[in-house]
Amino acid sequence: MSDPDDEGDSDPDGGPNADLGAFVGTSAAAEESYVVDVKRSARRASAGAGEWVRDEGRVREFDSKDEARTWAAGLDGDRTVWIQDAVPHDPSGVDGYLVARRYDPERSRAREQTAATAQTPLGSRE
Repeated sequence: MSDPDDEGDSDPDGGPNADLGAFVGTSAAAEESYVVDVKRSARRASAGAGEWVRDEGRVREFDSKDEARTWAAGLDGDRTVWIQDAVPHDPSGVDGYLVARRYDPERSRAREQTAATAQTPLGSRE
């Protein structure tokens, strides 16, 4: 049994998945720019991100998502920052966010080690 959408269609762009690009958000209009909101976690983790927000505001527009990722990868800081896509139903109007971990893994490990050495053994009677 054949699919009626396939009949008489020799154009590779006009097949049954022709509208798939629009459905998944890969239309040409969506690729024209990529708007990023710099979140507080990124501003705290990266001086470069904080300076951008101070000088230009929280939102930055790029020509593409790749350009935004390149910018994020080049930012200095004590923690890694990255571009995270906004979810499709996000009402903010941005395409993604510059974010960072909420905690520093090295500090967390140091705290765990300090807590472990500060504990007294279960069998002790101190």
